[in-house]
Amino acid sequence: TTSVVGTSRLSPDTLIHPAAYTNGDGAESNCAEAFAVKGTGTCNLALACVAANAQLVYVSTNRVFFDETRSVPFNEWDTRNPRGGYAETKYAGEMYVEHLMQRFYIARVSWLYGKQGDSFIHKIVRAAGARGALSGVEGESATPTYDEALGAALAKT
Repeated sequence: TTSVVGTSRLSPDTLIHPAAYTNGDGAESNCAEAFAVKGTGTCNLALACVAANAQLVYVSTNRVFFDETRSVPFNEWDTRNPRGGYAETKYAGEMYVEHLMQRFYIARVSWLYGKQGDSFIHKIVRAAGARGALSGVEGESATPTYDEALGAALAKT
């Protein structure tokens, strides 16, 4: 990361920003806190990268796209239309990155899962066990993202 530690300054070539306010429901009820992390926090990292002449890899979400009438997958050039506090605050981070920086990548992930932690897969299994059945959100489609594959892809930037 780019930071000032005492009197020494770190000078990275690339900063990967995977941090987020990942509590989707919490982001809806506490938008200010979610914005502080995903909007303002990302803005600060983008400014630090500009000052250090470093590129930024911002991990965002597929939820910046929303169109309930759409039947085909989105691509990165489609118009973003975030719906709800979680997506809107992530979109704010994207806007800061795009407008403040010249060298950046935005990686949009969905339904992140892995072997450890409280991932998408763990939540689905837990919900199915608790309810005795599994149900999903209607009208939402995404491609689950394996955390180790994401890490390997990000490391190549």
